Amino acid sequence: MLAAVEQAIRTQSVFELEHRVLLADGSFGWTHSRAVPIFDQSGELIEWFGAASDLTERHRTQAQLDESEAAFEILANTMPQLAWVCDAQGSLVFVNNRWQEYFGAAVDGAGNGLMTHAGLHPEDVGKTVQDFALARASGQDFRTEHRLCGQNGTYRWFMVRATPYREPHSGQILRWYGTSIDVHDRHDAEDQLRNFNEHLEVEVQARSRDLLAAEAQLWQMQKLEAIGQLTGGVAHDFNNILTIIRNAAELLRRNPGAGDKQHRFIDLILETADRATKLTGQLLAFARRQTLKPETFLTAQRVQQIAEMLRSMVGTNIRIELSLPEQDHYVNTDPNQFETALVNLVINASDAMQGAGDITLAVSAAPALSSPASAPTVIISVTDQGQGIDAANLERLFEPFFTTKAVGKGTGLGLSQVYGFVNQSGGQVSVESELGKGTTMRIALPAVTPPPPSQQ
Repeated sequence: MLAAVEQAIRTQSVFELEHRVLLADGSFGWTHSRAVPIFDQSGELIEWFGAASDLTERHRTQAQLDESEAAFEILANTMPQLAWVCDAQGSLVFVNNRWQEYFGAAVDGAGNGLMTHAGLHPEDVGKTVQDFALARASGQDFRTEHRLCGQNGTYRWFMVRATPYREPHSGQILRWYGTSIDVHDRHDAEDQLRNFNEHLEVEVQARSRDLLAAEAQLWQMQKLEAIGQLTGGVAHDFNNILTIIRNAAELLRRNPGAGDKQHRFIDLILETADRATKLTGQLLAFARRQTLKPETFLTAQRVQQIAEMLRSMVGTNIRIELSLPEQDHYVNTDPNQFETALVNLVINASDAMQGAGDITLAVSAAPALSSPASAPTVIISVTDQGQGIDAANLERLFEPFFTTKAVGKGTGLGLSQVYGFVNQSGGQVSVESELGKGTTMRIALPAVTPPPPSQQ
């Protein structure tokens, strides 16, 4: 202060200075002194003419403001979140230490905007700009979520919350005070939960389809079982009647007095009875009441033998291809009924292709039909290139006397024989068909161990 006074005297200029003064209560205050030195004709200082203004309150307010700003910065730098301040347009004017640690460098307000920051994910820029514009227009808090790229090069999700600070008199927004909270783990958990729910929904739909398919299969099996009981009883009684007719015809044939004309009628009776007996045999096969004579045989070898016979039956325009495994697979069932079943399937496949195309006979191994504890399975499949079977006909495919062929072209008992024989042998028969793409019929029989070499 003395230096300022001496300079004013020496230069004969105005003295002006802010300085502390001792107040009456013993405390120090602040004052602003301004004075003009007055000199006589000889240049001697006569007096000072000036005034002093009390600045104690202003300095006290400034001290409180400095303390508040220091406290804010200390608080912001101790927060685990990214804390920041931006102007009304979104240019950053302050970031805390956590922000600098995440991005690896301090960010000044002149070159970095909240919406144009290099770390903001390009896909999130549009939404961030839109949400900030809505907050500015409404004057409400700014809320959004976006991804920010840290100095390690990876993006993490942040939840942004900011409150506007307004000019006290005009209400104009001057600053936005906000935080960006890391919620990446929450997003990961939400993604995992969403993926789990989607997977669960797919599983539920799949289980529902399987349940509906199982119910439909059970209903079909029960229906076929009821039809089998009915047809089995009728076929058994009809077979007894045919036995009486055959015996009577045989007795008539032995009559020495019968002429040639009578013998022709008797032969016609016997031939008709034989055809009727064959039909009742097929009905009994469907009802699983036929007598089986099971043998253990090599499946692929038997299929190959049957295929040679079938090639002469289906004609030259049908090619029968074989797909046989190198490994031996044995089954124990009636070989004659097995042959009949394959013949029925191949004849049906040939008819479906109208006498031209490829039929594939395949043998393969599969897991157990019912449970892991039961025996493995041998699958014999017949695949054609026909027009396929629609869903309505698939449901009735194994019913006795059901056929899609023209009148006189089939009895509708071929697949019934297959169904009854396979079920009586402890297996299952299934069909897979798609309109315009053909049909695959599969016979699944329990696999057995090979017989001793002496019995092969």
